[in-house]
Amino acid sequence: EEDEPVADESLVSRVLSLLGQERLLPLFAEQQIDDEALVALEPEDLLGLGVAAGTALEILAATRAAGKQKHVAMDDIFDGVERHQKVLETTLTDHRATIERLRIERDELPEDLMCPLTLELMSEPVMAADGYTYERCAITEWLATGATTSPRTNEPLAHLHFFPNRTMKAMIAAELEKRERLFRNS
Repeated sequence: EEDEPVADESLVSRVLSLLGQERLLPLFAEQQIDDEALVALEPEDLLGLGVAAGTALEILAATRAAGKQKHVAMDDIFDGVERHQKVLETTLTDHRATIERLRIERDELPEDLMCPLTLELMSEPVMAADGYTYERCAITEWLATGATTSPRTNEPLAHLHFFPNRTMKAMIAAELEKRERLFRNS
């Protein structure tokens, strides 16, 4: 009598399988990313491993949502993640087109101008209760998952309101204007 293979019920395996990213399982195993390590990862960690930005955000959102809503079926969580990703894609389309037109690469920009959730140059920067600045649609979608913690620190947020970061918006506008001039003169 042969033993039947036991399905891997780890959070890592379930998250990657439901997102259709099973190809990342060997990388996660090689890097010793288990369930405990997965919940502590930041977007930069996954990017450093060569995971695409969108995929990294999907993995982290699904992982955090699963940790906060264990009673909800995983399929429901992933449907929500997919919906939130579509909102981000739709909202940021014009902004991304401008960045692409100006041929701006992520590594050419100051990190402070980048949203820690989307890992992209912000369009509508807002400050949350944790003191960090995020792209408005990204933090809105983060909170729409039921999260009440900081996406950066995972600490509870004192409140779920955010405010326009006008200084950051001016800095981003100045950077885009500078890039526009360089682009026109090239």
